[in-house]
Amino acid sequence: MGDVRQADRLLLLEMEADRREQWDIVVTASKWHQNRYTQGDRHRALGRWLLHCVEGAIWGYGVRIHRIALTALAILTGSSFLFWLLSIPLRMADDKPEVEAIHRDLIDCIYVSVMAFTTVGFGDITPSSILGKITTSAFGIIGPICLGLFVAAAYRRIQR
Repeated sequence: MGDVRQADRLLLLEMEADRREQWDIVVTASKWHQNRYTQGDRHRALGRWLLHCVEGAIWGYGVRIHRIALTALAILTGSSFLFWLLSIPLRMADDKPEVEAIHRDLIDCIYVSVMAFTTVGFGDITPSSILGKITTSAFGIIGPICLGLFVAAAYRRIQR
């Protein structure tokens, strides 16, 4: 079956080596890189390098499962404060149509962020501005992606 820790360590080393190689292509580290790669290759290498950095930071290539939980927590915290700091007006479900939506307290902003992130969306508190609707829509897309990464990382951990 093999040693799980050793396999994880080798995967991380392989990803680090690939990330370094992509960076060398981007900055044309040597004459060999300058002769071998075109400007388009350098742009593609920059994209792959950025993707490596994001994957490593967000979920640690499925090896570091705690990173995706911390990322989800950071997104929820950031979105809650974003709602609160930008004073995005929220409307309660029991508000009458003629009542203007108001800026709610931080607890309501946390609640709206969690409901959007988890795609539960009870509908008892909803954003009434365009910025608020765009933000909650983005969180409705990001939430399932984070959940999928967490499930993939957990499956990888359980599989071994």
